[in-house]
Amino acid sequence: MRCADWHIFYVPPTLISAFPEHTAHSGDTISLKCVTTGNPIPRITWFLDDIPIDQGPRVTAVDKIGDLGHVTGILNITEARVEDSGEYRCQGENDVGTTFHAARLNIYGPPFVRAMRNVTAVSGEDLTIRCPHGLSHQRNSMV
Repeated sequence: MRCADWHIFYVPPTLISAFPEHTAHSGDTISLKCVTTGNPIPRITWFLDDIPIDQGPRVTAVDKIGDLGHVTGILNITEARVEDSGEYRCQGENDVGTTFHAARLNIYGPPFVRAMRNVTAVSGEDLTIRCPHGLSHQRNSMV
């Protein structure tokens, strides 16, 4: 009797589905979802304007592994605030690669600008500075 040959294939993460751009009102509950697959099973990390999201009482992230090895990452935001506006990114990563999806979440309310992180630049080199912002809108008026 001969032992079977086993081959383990490593596959970088692939995005199967992801959340669209969304606009909501202050106080709404929002769920953002993305689904990835890969081998080893990807870890999903969430970012807001390129900064890892800190979970708390209002913001929670859950990963669920399905029967086919698909990982569903869900970011839940309760009692949304204007400062929750920005570009959200779900990133699936394993030992052999990374994939991501990003889209904006806009929350109606007074104008809001997120404080910028410190940036280091080299003289003579290009520098891109992003200014994340929230969406301003009052009910019964136009944006």
